[in-house]
Amino acid sequence: MHVKRITDTESFFPENHEILKYFNKILVQFHTDAGTNLLSVSLMFGVKDLSRKGLSRWDQNNLGTVVWDRSFTMAPKENQIYMDKFCADLM
Repeated sequence: MHVKRITDTESFFPENHEILKYFNKILVQFHTDAGTNLLSVSLMFGVKDLSRKGLSRWDQNNLGTVVWDRSFTMAPKENQIYMDKFCADLM
C-alpha cells in the first residue's frame, strides 16, 4: 500500500452545489482583512417585511419582495432628530 500526501482540499459536494455557491459568495463578497474597506452596507427605512412566499431558501438571486410600512414617515421633527443622531453614530 502506497500512501500519498494530500494535495487538494477534500470536497464533499459537487462544484456547482448550492451550498458551495453560497459559501463561495460569502467568502468572496464579505471577506475583509484588517485595514481594508471591502464591506458595503445599505440601510433602508420604512420596510415592514420581506415576502419570500413561494421562493426557495437556497435561491440567492431572488431575495423576495419588499413589503413597505405605509405608516413610516420622516415628517415629524422627532423622526428627523433620530435620523440625524443615527447617521452621526455611524460616522
